[in-house]
Amino acid sequence: MRAIDRRLSRLEDLLAPQENEEVGRLVELLRARRRRRAEQAGEPLEVRRCEALTDDQNRPLSVADILRSGRRRVAAPNVRPAG
Repeated sequence: MRAIDRRLSRLEDLLAPQENEEVGRLVELLRARRRRRAEQAGEPLEVRRCEALTDDQNRPLSVADILRSGRRRVAAPNVRPAG
């Protein structure tokens, strides 16, 4: 499993887009617009699954972290995920 983790980490380092401040501002702008549009229409704002894939420090989860969480979910089928 460690070998797979290392390979995935290398691939993420090579291929994952690097975020900067401008990207963060654009993402927040789009979320705010989507939220306002939903409020004006009287509809609840849906949080998409990809937006919820962050850790405690609000960093995106790695592929290995996502795979591990899926395995934990399968191993404990009676526990409902939070959110």
